[in-house]
Amino acid sequence: MEDAKSFPKLTERKYDVISSEPSNPWLAGVSGVFSKNYYEDCRRQLKPGGLMAQWAQLYETNNQALQMILATFSSVFPHISMWMGMDSDLILIGSTKPVFVNLEDLETRFYQPRILEHLEQMNMLRFPALLAAERVSQANGYFTTPDEALIHTDEFPRLEYLAQRGFFMNNERRTFGFPLTNFTVRGRSLCWGSIFPIMPWNNKIFMR
Repeated sequence: MEDAKSFPKLTERKYDVISSEPSNPWLAGVSGVFSKNYYEDCRRQLKPGGLMAQWAQLYETNNQALQMILATFSSVFPHISMWMGMDSDLILIGSTKPVFVNLEDLETRFYQPRILEHLEQMNMLRFPALLAAERVSQANGYFTTPDEALIHTDEFPRLEYLAQRGFFMNNERRTFGFPLTNFTVRGRSLCWGSIFPIMPWNNKIFMR
């Protein structure tokens, strides 16, 4: 047990995967584990080919806060894909190098009892449902962040205040403009639409 912000600075261990699922960034202090500085510390502790997984909320927030999280994360991990977890939970998977997945091996692991037991809690019972949870592929992740999105750092902690605005001024559930690569073949032609409902096994898309 250790403070998540300081632990990557202190440990000498290297990891295959680092998963960050803190509380909401509008809570005091939590935005520190959404900062570029924190991601850089985590990147140094990853083994070659390692992955960073970052949870982000799609509730009690706004588009600007989400875009800041995406911009900050991708500034450290240039190769990112975006996945839907449970309702209104976005999962960013980042790496410093492209990741190549063997689908046959992935399917075999999916049906291992210990793994499938956890996936069943999300009603994810079949391998295609896992693949459908990917909303933006690694090939197009770079293009999802608007050029005007700001970076959140320890020196300029913008996210904490922006996230609070999103929570207190938009305290009802919203759908978000979100890039979808299922309906386009090129990154620059990403369509900005809304995912509703946001569930990995229900891929209904309503385009704006």
